[in-house]
Amino acid sequence: MGFSAPPIFIRATWVMQPLSDYGVPRSWWSWLGAAKAAGAVGLLASLSVLVIGALAGIGLCCTSPGSSSP
Repeated sequence: MGFSAPPIFIRATWVMQPLSDYGVPRSWWSWLGAAKAAGAVGLLASLSVLVIGALAGIGLCCTSPGSSSP
């Protein structure tokens, strides 16, 4: 997940085009990048605090269904 946050922040075309095609509002793009980055940081923090890792994993699972196409 950590590798997928920077392309959202730099507005990489190969990431932004599918978001537009799926109808994700532009106002959500920064929040989506922040959520992905927070999830990656949380998973790294889980190496020392297991509760943080569990919460980060739950958060990442919540974002995954939205990233798959019907």
